[in-house]
Amino acid sequence: MLRHLAVVPRRVLSAARGAASARKVRRQRLHAANHSAGKLQSVAPTQHADNLEAGQVYPLPRLQIVIQSLQGDWGDDIGLQIQIIGSEAFFSDGTGPWPFEWQGSEEDGAPYLRGAKFVGTVQAPMWRFRTGVERHWARTKAAGADDGVWARHFLSFKAQRLHLRHELRKAYEAIDCDRIAMLKASEEDHPSSQGLTDRQQTMLHDGRWILPGVCFRHRKFGYTGVVFGHDATCSFPAAWRARWVPGRPDAEAQPYYHCIVDERDRPGFQTRYVAQENMEPDDLIFPVQSRLADDLLLRCDAIGCYLPGKLLSGRLQQQEVMGSFFGV
Repeated sequence: MLRHLAVVPRRVLSAARGAASARKVRRQRLHAANHSAGKLQSVAPTQHADNLEAGQVYPLPRLQIVIQSLQGDWGDDIGLQIQIIGSEAFFSDGTGPWPFEWQGSEEDGAPYLRGAKFVGTVQAPMWRFRTGVERHWARTKAAGADDGVWARHFLSFKAQRLHLRHELRKAYEAIDCDRIAMLKASEEDHPSSQGLTDRQQTMLHDGRWILPGVCFRHRKFGYTGVVFGHDATCSFPAAWRARWVPGRPDAEAQPYYHCIVDERDRPGFQTRYVAQENMEPDDLIFPVQSRLADDLLLRCDAIGCYLPGKLLSGRLQQQEVMGSFFGV
């Protein structure tokens, strides 16, 4: 009993120490931000002043543009978190703060950070070390993640399309030709677009046939599979997006689909997260060979596709409330 009671003060003490440490870090970062903000507006980093030729003007404007564009929170392709405050970078591996530097001439030089050269864009930063190793960054929050209007339109539209599929199945089973014709005509209707941008309207229309239960072929890699979920924008973490979504930010601000891969193409219970631009719906692929698909989906030969099973239907309904397919 005493041994268990003694645990409580140590936990409290540990929590207190953790809170104090966090406050200390925040104070250090605030101080760094105030200091760096002034330095960003006034002078260049001094580490490479000796590299400048006599009379050469330090290319501060170019460096400053990059630094200002990178302000905020990032994640890289190996899982590190990066925070840019003023003219310094803080990494989650505990090193730093690291100052941005300029190396080379004004015409041919480039920003450097932690010994790596900036070779990407401010939207999709890439840093190349002298060893040839490259690190890619993505914003902690994906482009379009805060667009509630788009997410509601997208999820509502997909739910309506799924409802039509269920009704179409019933009509085929009842051999109701008039209703079949009416439902097929409804599938051609254009979605409501009030409050959406032109690009979002196009994405909604282009993806109208991509629904849970629909078979597809990957445009780039050629494997086949079946959809079992969808997101209005890429919901995967920054480390994944930094590695697999090169065309940021536009490439992550499009619908993404959770897919089961046909075991004849890739053995095992493989799933993929696929951008809409890489999806090519194809009813001729139905049915796929996958035990996972058999568990989650209902085979509907009458309409040549699958429909979500009970468990998956519940998850899709929950998504309309929570916003993300996995509820995160």
